[in-house]
Amino acid sequence: MALRRQAAVPAYYENMPLRPSAFPVGASMQLYRGATYGDLLDLSLLDTRQYRSDQPCGDKWGAVCDTLDRTNAEMLGARQEAWALARLSGSKARWKTLAQQVMMMDLDRDPGPDYVVNPDSWAGYRAPRNRLLAAIDRRKLGNVVVLTGDEHQNYAGEVHLDGRNPGARPIATEFVTTSVSSGGDGLEQRADMAAIQSANAQLKFNNAQRGYLVCDVTPERWVSDFKVLDRITERNGTLRSRIRLAVEAGDPRVVAA
Repeated sequence: MALRRQAAVPAYYENMPLRPSAFPVGASMQLYRGATYGDLLDLSLLDTRQYRSDQPCGDKWGAVCDTLDRTNAEMLGARQEAWALARLSGSKARWKTLAQQVMMMDLDRDPGPDYVVNPDSWAGYRAPRNRLLAAIDRRKLGNVVVLTGDEHQNYAGEVHLDGRNPGARPIATEFVTTSVSSGGDGLEQRADMAAIQSANAQLKFNNAQRGYLVCDVTPERWVSDFKVLDRITERNGTLRSRIRLAVEAGDPRVVAA
């Protein structure tokens, strides 16, 4: 595996639109970085793959196991986690944004007697997730928006410390964008996801079509426009705005735009 990674890292760098700062050293490369847009937006682009602990529950999706709560788990690694918190705390921008790979919302993925999570997401790494969110809450860092991919569906919702017992006020807002092509045409909403949304009050929107997300950010509000196609398996699919959702500055709740 180490030899495969040694070969894969430079190949990845050579074929992806990466900056010189990501130039690989041995079998590692620093992909996390920040970007600032005046006093409007501070963007932290995280790497939730390279530094994480081994996935809990034997890599089984939808499993329930004791290792979900292990205190020594890492999602970002100590160095990146400290960097992200320092960046959030020191930012003077109106909006503080974490752009990253796996869902931060804590969702019960199988409504029933057990609380079932996706262990590949932040819900499988509860200790580092709670450290990050508790620090945001404790330091009163407002207007934190999380942008996520990888789920191959559209989601919009509110991030709480514990999805099993959401507080009255969320700590941050999360918008998850779908895949462009994987999964075929998709559909408005899968039956299993309709049940999951009904059981998770913090999840405000879900859609299983292909498309992308456009964010319009002003000092007063953040608007996320979910663009979807009716089909991608043949030419001439129709693109439309499925829904526009907003976050008002100073209030992390998701509302209609």
